[in-house]
Amino acid sequence: MIKVFAEYVQENGLDYRRTTLLQFGNSWDLIGSAVLKNPGSAKAEGPITEEEASEIKSFFCQECFHMDLWQRFRPDPTMRFLEKIFNGEYVGKSNDLNGVVQLFNLTYIKEPNLELAKKKALESSSHLLFPSLDEMIPIFKDKPVYIGWFDTWKHTPKAEPIARGIFEYLSMSKNQYLKPEFEKNKYYHPIYINRASKKEIIQISLNSFSLLLDK
Repeated sequence: MIKVFAEYVQENGLDYRRTTLLQFGNSWDLIGSAVLKNPGSAKAEGPITEEEASEIKSFFCQECFHMDLWQRFRPDPTMRFLEKIFNGEYVGKSNDLNGVVQLFNLTYIKEPNLELAKKKALESSSHLLFPSLDEMIPIFKDKPVYIGWFDTWKHTPKAEPIARGIFEYLSMSKNQYLKPEFEKNKYYHPIYINRASKKEIIQISLNSFSLLLDK
């Protein structure tokens, strides 16, 4: 069972789902993170409880975190496929996850239609639209980071420096599992992984990532 918590903001007719936490089991230990393209179909279910707010504050070590923005969400297919990436199911493992996977995106407009999401992103000037590298990288906490943004960085100019910054960070860390040149990688999204996981090139990438999680 996945519990999903996320910052959720509605502004000028647009929905933004920002930092998202996927909790597996009861632990709040960080397993790793994922950076995808944009939030999709997961639906908000209501405000978090005081106990959940306390746990999230402790997780981020921030007493002044804006807990009034956080909601419980229903997991969507992408989140369930991420679980399979992190527990090793696609490469023949059966690890039980107990902890938290942080989920970020290159753009934060909540829209399952990718083309419409790109259009909305180009038209939006909100400060809510993009993640902050300065805020994101420290909370990776030197744990594995799965990248699955496909080529979104090519079509959203303001997202490209964010993508390159994340890649550069991983390149200098012990958690690099991708090809050394930024443009040479496909950055497979979990939905594609779920359809094509048996392909040799996908297995190579997933095995490389899975080895990081085993350390």
